[in-house]
Amino acid sequence: MTPSITLYFNHFTRATRVRWMLEELAVPYTLVPMNLQGGAHKQPEYLKIHPLGRVPALTHDGHTLIESVAICQYLAHAFPEGDLGPGAPGSAESADWHTWTIYAQVSVEPELAAAFTELRKPEAARDAAALAGARARFLTAVAPLEAHLAARAFVCGDRFSAADVIVGSILGWAKGMGFIADLPASLAYMQRLSERPAFQKGRQPA
Repeated sequence: MTPSITLYFNHFTRATRVRWMLEELAVPYTLVPMNLQGGAHKQPEYLKIHPLGRVPALTHDGHTLIESVAICQYLAHAFPEGDLGPGAPGSAESADWHTWTIYAQVSVEPELAAAFTELRKPEAARDAAALAGARARFLTAVAPLEAHLAARAFVCGDRFSAADVIVGSILGWAKGMGFIADLPASLAYMQRLSERPAFQKGRQPA
C-alpha cells in the first residue's frame, strides 16, 4: 500500500531536512508549499495541523507530526527498509545515532540560531558582542562533534543514516554562515553530504 505522506514545506525552514529525509527514503509524498510571508502558516486550517503555526509539519496515514527532528526519527523507524535508523539496539552505532542527533539539535543549533538572529539585523543594529559570543559558544559546542567526524565518514561510521540528515542540516547552516571554515572534518563531511542527490533535492524551493 502506498504511504500517504504530506509535508508542509518552506525551503527557508527546517522543513528542508524533512524533505531530504523523505528523498533519502525514496518514498512518495505530497509537498504543500507554505507561503510564510503571506501568512499561510497562521491560517485556521493550518493551525489545526500545527498549533503554533510553524513549519514543518507532516501527516502520515492519519498521524500528524511536528518538530523536524522528531519527524526524521519517526520516518527512520516507519520505513526500516531505508536503513536510516539507529542500527541494532544497544550497539555503538545506535549510541552514536541517538547521541549526536540530539546533541546537534540541543547543544549546537541554538548558538547558530542566536548568531543568525544578529546577522539578520541591519548592520548598524547588530550587537557585535552578542554575535561574537554566539559564534564562540558554537565553536565550543561543535568541537566534540568535529572530533567525532574526524574519525569516520558519517555519524555512525561508514553508513549514512537519519543522524546525518539532522547533523548535516545543522552544519550546512553553519557552513552558510561561515562558521565551520576552520573545521576541516566538518567541511569534508559537508562535502560528502552535499554530493548526495537527496540533499540537493531537499534544499530546492517547492
